[in-house]
Amino acid sequence: MAEETNNYVDKRESVSIAFEILNNLCKLYEKKIDIKKYFFDNNINSVAIYGAGVVGRHLYAALDVAGMQPKYYIDRKAKDLNLHIEEMVLDVPDNYPQIDALIVSVPKYFFEVESEMHLLMPDVEIVSVEWIFDYLF
Repeated sequence: MAEETNNYVDKRESVSIAFEILNNLCKLYEKKIDIKKYFFDNNINSVAIYGAGVVGRHLYAALDVAGMQPKYYIDRKAKDLNLHIEEMVLDVPDNYPQIDALIVSVPKYFFEVESEMHLLMPDVEIVSVEWIFDYLF
C-alpha cells in the first residue's frame, strides 16, 4: 500500500511540474516574450531536447515557431514511445549531431541526465527548461 501511495505522489508531482512548464510556455506567448532571447543572450545557436514526452514536444513546437528548431530529441525510451512525430528521436547517442545546448524537459531527472549527458557530450551546455523561464520572467 505504501508503494502505491508513493507512486501516486510521484505521478501527481510529475503532472504538476509538467503543468507548470506548459503554463510558462503559454505565458511566453501571452506576454509576447521571445524564447530565443535566452539562447541569444547565452550565445547558444543550436539545441536538442532531452525528453520526447508531452513537455518536450510542446517545447519543440515553441522553439520551432520562434525560428530555433531543435536538431533532435534524446529519450531513453525512444523505441518504446511509439511516437508519430517527424523529428529525429535518439536513444542516448554515441555519435550525435553537434549542438551548443541540450535542454532537459524533465526537471525531476535533471541532475541524473546532466551527469550522464556530460560524459557523452562534454562540450555541450546542459540546460533545464526551468532555467529558461527563470531567465525570461
